[in-house]
Amino acid sequence: MLKKTIAILLTLCCLLGSVALADGNYGWAVIDAKTSDRVHLREKGDINSKSKGLYFTGTVVTCLSDTKQTWVKVSIGSETGYMKSEFLRVGGSVTSRQPVGYVQSEGGAVLHARPNADSQARATLPRGSAVTIQGETHDRWYYVSAGGREGYVFHEEVSANLNLPKAMAYLEAAQNKAQVIEAGTGKKMYLNQLGEGGVPYQYDSFAVLDLDGDKKAEVVLTIRNGYGSIVLDNQNGTIYAYLRWYRAMNSIKADGTYSYSNSAFDGGYARISFKNGVATDKPFTYLKDNVPYVNGKKATQSAFDAAVKKQEGKAEPVWFLYNAENVAAVLNK
Repeated sequence: MLKKTIAILLTLCCLLGSVALADGNYGWAVIDAKTSDRVHLREKGDINSKSKGLYFTGTVVTCLSDTKQTWVKVSIGSETGYMKSEFLRVGGSVTSRQPVGYVQSEGGAVLHARPNADSQARATLPRGSAVTIQGETHDRWYYVSAGGREGYVFHEEVSANLNLPKAMAYLEAAQNKAQVIEAGTGKKMYLNQLGEGGVPYQYDSFAVLDLDGDKKAEVVLTIRNGYGSIVLDNQNGTIYAYLRWYRAMNSIKADGTYSYSNSAFDGGYARISFKNGVATDKPFTYLKDNVPYVNGKKATQSAFDAAVKKQEGKAEPVWFLYNAENVAAVLNK
């Protein structure tokens, strides 16, 4: 009786397995574009077939046909098409080449279920939200993941070419999983323990940029209510946290330069230098006792005004909303 029962169960498993295969359940695979960064999703299993979009290395697809064939039918989000099996890694992982994007629309961006403005809205992503771009459809809709959700955002609402410096060294500190050293006191503490008068700071946004020009990233967190900023700098694996008052570091630009002000007659633009837990301003265009300087040398008022205009015209950094999802997406690169 036991043998008969086992035989029946085995037969049922085989039948169920056959049904699964007939329904196209061939598991999942990860895109590996090899020497490129993206792979075409084709309408048909033919190199000359129309492309339905491009998808980045690291994007997971559901396989709907035999992965041992030259062309595999796959689904990604709401899209279905064909990819070459040589660009699919089954049951493995690859180093992701999915870029991080940034919601730049003033009113945020709607995350749609399909690449269509009339499709279901899954969420509204506020301006400053980080999105991981998995691919782009033929009609210029980004397929993204954000805040644990996946869906489509129209390309005009997202800035995709951020070129942010690698900042993984700061991930655990920004997640309050690793302590930082408070510059000035030398105390070790978590980021959410930094504060004034026993009251921890609350952070609104953060940016990743090279402040000191050493080709390595720092992280700047803006403190709520315009109080100032906390700057995180990695020195040989030790993360230092520097408090920068509002007037000491303002109007930060994408190249890491910023404005400072000591008085109406003493202020200008500088870059910062870090050494042994001490931050030092390095002014380059400034007023000192109301005397103008450009590149550290006395200058005419017209030369000073031209330098100020050039500085003010520099690109702005990307400011992400400070939350767990954005920290994980931006710093985990």
